[in-house]
Amino acid sequence: MTVPNTTILSGPYLGNGVADTFEFAFTVMEASEVLVVMTDDDGVETTLELTTDYTVDVSGKTITLVAGPLPVDYLLIIKSQIVPLQLTNFSSQGAFYPEIHEAAFDKLTRVVQQHQEEAGRSLRVTPTVGTHVDTILPTPAARRALIWNEDGDALTLTDNDPDAMVNEAAASAVEAAASELAAGISEVNAAASELAAGTSENNAAASEAKAQQWAEEDQGVEVETGQYSAKHWALSAEEVTAGKEPGLGNPDEDGKVLTSTAAGVRSWVGMIPGVPTGAVLPFAQNSAPAGWLKCNGAAVSRATYATLFSAIGETYGAGDGSTTFLLPDLRGEFVRGWDDARGIDAARAIGSTQADDFKAHNHDIPVGYGGSWTNTRLRRQEATSNTGTFTSMANTGGTETRPRNVALLYCIKF
Repeated sequence: MTVPNTTILSGPYLGNGVADTFEFAFTVMEASEVLVVMTDDDGVETTLELTTDYTVDVSGKTITLVAGPLPVDYLLIIKSQIVPLQLTNFSSQGAFYPEIHEAAFDKLTRVVQQHQEEAGRSLRVTPTVGTHVDTILPTPAARRALIWNEDGDALTLTDNDPDAMVNEAAASAVEAAASELAAGISEVNAAASELAAGTSENNAAASEAKAQQWAEEDQGVEVETGQYSAKHWALSAEEVTAGKEPGLGNPDEDGKVLTSTAAGVRSWVGMIPGVPTGAVLPFAQNSAPAGWLKCNGAAVSRATYATLFSAIGETYGAGDGSTTFLLPDLRGEFVRGWDDARGIDAARAIGSTQADDFKAHNHDIPVGYGGSWTNTRLRRQEATSNTGTFTSMANTGGTETRPRNVALLYCIKF
């Protein structure tokens, strides 16, 4: 037998609700060498199981679906799936059997064709580029795009969400266009002022300078309070498109949040620069700011918050012991400085809790007649006998011991 063509895949066949048998154009030696993949009308692919989902007629080169016709708008492909094993044993100086040798060569050829088909569906670089670049993919991360690094020799991920970057760029472009329009209007006003002033060259020059400032003032420099030049917005749009923040720093580096006022003034606020991972601070709000988590004892992902897990580990609880860990739970708690071998609050570990308590003490009560304490009650003893009466001391107070306080939200930096 020969392998006269390179076809190892047949289809896709489009289901019509009638046909249940489909042909394939490649040669196989046994049914297990045929792979069938079905895609439903939602685009979900399923690899079918031989015998359970389909049967193979090796000589007739067809497969038949066990469940009946392929549903309407479903797709089906049939491809070769030869296990790359060499099971033919050639004895030294043994007899030469052409059919056995040819079958072995045919299988080898079909394995090569199978790998060639799979490689043809992969991303590749040209031979010359492949000599000096690293094509290993970086570790996937949610909502990050795959790009070449600054040197163009390795793949990396963007620092920001591409959709957010596009939206920022679009907003900056609109603002740049508005500033350009304002600059144009200012230029027209300058010309009008020059015409109205007549011989007042100084006034015309001042208006012209203002128009120039609207157009060309440096990035980040206000032309008027809260308003910037066309150059500022154009450069900001370019920086956002390039994956940078618009002239105001990078939130991953200096720990701030980009905000805009009603007047359009943009600045980084909301997160304190330089706060290390694992720091705990109180906030006068009911939700955690960006970059922080509530100290509510929740179980969070060790992978998502890897830096925080590296800082506090399982100090406040191991979570499920493998994929999560627990945050500190400071709800309703007063925080006390760790003793750290000072001896004031000894034998305490970081993150340990402590129940409420009173320090041991006595109360002196003046007694104007013969009497004494017995247990926790005051006994008044009669002068003429050893008998007397007991008076119990009543309890006072609420359900806990506490100072005056204000409720704030404790959060931990991740």
